[in-house]
Amino acid sequence: METVILNADSGKEYEVGIVQEEYQMGYASHKVLTVPIYDERYKYVLADDMMNRPRNGFDTIIMCTGERRTGKTTLCAQLARVIDEAFPVKHMTFRLEDFNQALKDNPYADPKKGIYPQVVLDEAGFDLFSQNWMERMQRNMVKKFEVIGIKKQIIYLVLPHRDMLNKKLREGMAQFWLNTETRQGKRGLVELRRGMPNKWQLDRYWAPYAAFIFDDMDTDPWWDEYVVKKRTFVDEVADETESVGPEKKNWRKEWIVWLYKTTDRSYRDVAETTGTSLSVTASYLKGVTKG
Repeated sequence: METVILNADSGKEYEVGIVQEEYQMGYASHKVLTVPIYDERYKYVLADDMMNRPRNGFDTIIMCTGERRTGKTTLCAQLARVIDEAFPVKHMTFRLEDFNQALKDNPYADPKKGIYPQVVLDEAGFDLFSQNWMERMQRNMVKKFEVIGIKKQIIYLVLPHRDMLNKKLREGMAQFWLNTETRQGKRGLVELRRGMPNKWQLDRYWAPYAAFIFDDMDTDPWWDEYVVKKRTFVDEVADETESVGPEKKNWRKEWIVWLYKTTDRSYRDVAETTGTSLSVTASYLKGVTKG
């Protein structure tokens, strides 16, 4: 495989491999626009570019779109963990309430100390389809992003299609657009576009920038923990359509027990990870042993 040296926005050099010389990513002036497809090492270039904005006093907002099962969450998780190997699963949020809380709890960015706070709103499409989301929550989100910018967060919004986001957020605030695709029938390809501000129009020009491949995380223990959290959320959503009664299954309790039994976490660590009070966590874990 041919390798090349790429410069990130910071000026730092990275060696990446070229998987395919030309990949079609659009048209301009009746001409086909192509970019190379790089190997998985390109994610380090992109992560550096995402960190460069907080280094210069700005936040970083990333839209990650694509059809179901094309790897949107996997990609965002990998980027978040390139930036911070200790990126916590609890900051993979599914509900806007949890997302807002994570933004509130995150510290201010301090690039000189290597602090780049991050949060993922995973499967944002769920809330987009819920009642009154567009009218109520999207306006709230735009206002929050206008205020929260001073904390210089790195924020990932995972959803099926970019047009499902409020236009002010999509065209006025986001800087990176990642769209996951399949390649040769397999998932693991992403198209990167970067928003170019246009002083004449609100809409940005989303310039084709690169494409690269990425691997799955199926053998990573971090991913196992995420999957349990995701299944808990999905089951809770499904259960919300049913009547609430004494027979309702406590999925949060199952998540807490699983975390405690299969990791070296303490009661306090489990409580912080699951967003549950220490007293409730302790009651759920009464009599539960490790292993």
